[in-house]
Amino acid sequence: MAQKRSSKVDPSHPFAKLAEVKVQTAPTSTTSRTGTKPGPAAAARKAPPPRPAPPSTLYDEDDRAAFALFIEGVMPLAERPMPLDVLGGGSAKHRARLEEESSVVSAAEEAVRAQLRSLVDPGNRFEVREDGRSVEGRRVELPIAKLGELRRGTYSVSQSVDLHGKSLDEAREDLLRFLARETSMGERAVLVVHGKGNHSPKGQSVLRLEVAAWLSQGAASEYVSAFCTALPDEGGDGALRVLLRQKR
Repeated sequence: MAQKRSSKVDPSHPFAKLAEVKVQTAPTSTTSRTGTKPGPAAAARKAPPPRPAPPSTLYDEDDRAAFALFIEGVMPLAERPMPLDVLGGGSAKHRARLEEESSVVSAAEEAVRAQLRSLVDPGNRFEVREDGRSVEGRRVELPIAKLGELRRGTYSVSQSVDLHGKSLDEAREDLLRFLARETSMGERAVLVVHGKGNHSPKGQSVLRLEVAAWLSQGAASEYVSAFCTALPDEGGDGALRVLLRQKR
């Protein structure tokens, strides 16, 4: 049977003094083992630093009220996805639109050059006749037989532009773009619809005389060799047949 070891420490042992040392453990909470809270000094050391005060605002109550009144009824815009071709994605629709815009710009530039040439070109002169219902004109250097062929329908018409119901400014711009495009495409004769003027004063089309003037002078005349009232099945006195000048 094993003998029990004596709990007494020999005073002469080198580590005898260590038996007299008491080990203290740190408290796990702010309350000590005796149930008392730490003193004010200890609490001050453990308190978190105070938060900085918020910056003072530059606006008072009157400013905020005025701003609220100013934006009253304002609604945010709805977010809509932008189509790919608007972003330059290179779609077929995007390329077609760029080509169309380029052709319009080219036609406008050519119209300006044509107008400048007409100011210095003494050969840009027309002979025009009008009897109240029909109208015709030809460039003076064009043989009169060509006007007869245009009048009889020798030149077939496949392309047309409808100016009926448009303002004078819109009609003039549309006519100029149309003539420039069809001339560049190699068309020989086209149809310009201006309306019969049934609802105009005295039942006459004001636009008809304006179109005749545009075809015989100014920028549009640069693309025209002759013009005359259309055939009955093409609209009669509500349209004009136009013989285009061949590209130089």
